Amino acid sequence: MRGQYFSSEKLESLADNLLTRYERETEAVLEPPVSAESVAENLELNILWDEIPEEPGTTTHGALVPEKRLIVLIDVSVDI
Repeated sequence: MRGQYFSSEKLESLADNLLTRYERETEAVLEPPVSAESVAENLELNILWDEIPEEPGTTTHGALVPEKRLIVLIDVSVDI
């Protein structure tokens, strides 16, 4: 799986925008810790915990599959 990589700063900005959208749509005020599953469900996104193939020299913690509205997160219970 090869795709676009984001800096930590860009990811934080995207996450802030997503949480702002979630709060606006649900009229909820979020307090840490935030349930990623609840936010994804509200936005009609699916989460899959699985292994993620990595390019040599990279560390991948997650992937997005927009056409399937899918968030893939590394399953830390899998021995990689």
